[in-house]
Amino acid sequence: MIRAVYFDADGTLVSFRTHAVPQETIAALKRLHTAGVKCILCTGRNAGTSAPLLDTGLFDGAILLNGQLCYLDGAAIHKRTIDRADLQIAVDGAERGDFTLGFVGERDNFMNRFNAQVWLSDEFGGMPPMRLRPAREALEMEIYQMHIYGSPGCEDALVQRAKGLVAARWSENFADVFPLGGGKEIGMRAINEHLGIAPEQTMAFGDGENDVGMLKYAGVGVAMGNASDAVKAQANYVAPSVDDGGIAHTVELFAAQLGL
Repeated sequence: MIRAVYFDADGTLVSFRTHAVPQETIAALKRLHTAGVKCILCTGRNAGTSAPLLDTGLFDGAILLNGQLCYLDGAAIHKRTIDRADLQIAVDGAERGDFTLGFVGERDNFMNRFNAQVWLSDEFGGMPPMRLRPAREALEMEIYQMHIYGSPGCEDALVQRAKGLVAARWSENFADVFPLGGGKEIGMRAINEHLGIAPEQTMAFGDGENDVGMLKYAGVGVAMGNASDAVKAQANYVAPSVDDGGIAHTVELFAAQLGL
């Protein structure tokens, strides 16, 4: 029996076309709640940018910042920030002009400069633009994740210099950068252990490269139809796209395993 379902946000719950959660997806989450299945948001967003989703009351918990910060019933149960030495390397590179970086705290975020990929990513994701501030301010904060803006491969120089960091993409315009050994599956493990749920009792939905770990960790990993072929290859099942009711379709398909 599936006891918990984990949902990526952008491209899975939230349409890149409308920047909203489809009504049939909302109905499917309410149906899961009624059946006692735990619904967990699992995203690269922080608490501030996740608020519109969390405030719906549809989720029992949240895995934020690609697994670096996890909440269950409103309480933080797992936190992991970027190591100070790795953050210093990133800040130094940003100040030299090597990188265009967004620095992400629990609720606050900012970036050191703008480039073309910044504008494209904000428009694509429907997210509010980050404020522009000196990179050095990140050293006075707890930073859980960074965004590096540029075409695929721009992240390589940063992760080669800062050996404790890893990068994952869900956009052509930027990569998420977070501590090595982190990832959404780490957050899933923390929440599962807290709830006493085994991995095989979970289902996960995602569409991006940063979702692969959670799709492989879950008992049933579901790739959205709008995912890349590489992501689909790691899933147990490929659903229709977010705009074609993929989550609602899959919940109905697995109704028996979900206890519906």
